[in-house]
Amino acid sequence: MIRPSAELLAVGRRWIDAIPNRRDKELRNLMTKSDHMQFVGTADDELWTGRAVREGVGEFFGVIPPILRHEETFAEAYENNGTGWACFNHALIFANQPDRLFNVRTTLIFTLEDGAWKIVHRHGSVPIPNMEMTGTDQNAIADLVTAAKQGFALDQREGFASVMFTDIVNSSRIASVMGDRLWSSEIARHFLALRTIIERAGGQFVKSLGDGTMSSFASPISALQAALAIDADNAQSDGPAIGWQRAGDSICQ
Repeated sequence: MIRPSAELLAVGRRWIDAIPNRRDKELRNLMTKSDHMQFVGTADDELWTGRAVREGVGEFFGVIPPILRHEETFAEAYENNGTGWACFNHALIFANQPDRLFNVRTTLIFTLEDGAWKIVHRHGSVPIPNMEMTGTDQNAIADLVTAAKQGFALDQREGFASVMFTDIVNSSRIASVMGDRLWSSEIARHFLALRTIIERAGGQFVKSLGDGTMSSFASPISALQAALAIDADNAQSDGPAIGWQRAGDSICQ
């Protein structure tokens, strides 16, 4: 059974703390001795496997400049039988760049060896904006997470609710071709058409999320009927392609 792990949080923090404090032996002791060890860094060529990783890890981290600020901003860990994983985010300021803040993410995967947790995979990364890397903003997950945090109201008060999401495929590219004014007009028309179809099928148009929508239905059949009607309407129109997903059932109390 997967469960939160305070023990792995502590082990992960020991690993993180040993890096700036040059505790090379502790770093090695926290890593597996097997050939399955994997180490992934931020540079293009920093992907290594095998026992050599364990022997060279102290020297690898030893060249990092002194750290003026080292603040943990995110941490969580889980375990399941003899395996576990942890994720950390730290805000760092290095002595050689005192005016620049770096956010560094670290993912650690653990296995139990002779009753002790050992790292078998380490991945470190420095976030780069999606627009800088791919030329597009990828906001779908962020919008849904934000909506979940804000909460939403369902008219349905009991039984099961089937929740459906829709999303416009390649919306960033389409918007750049159409221009802001025409794109805004098309999105408004698109949302109105979807609301009509969803409500005609007996569903509730809960909210729009960027270029996507979230709706709720009292039954899976109603959700499927709405999805099929949306597909049919999309096929008959000249509008952008729409992807939809039924996201399962939830109990309303």
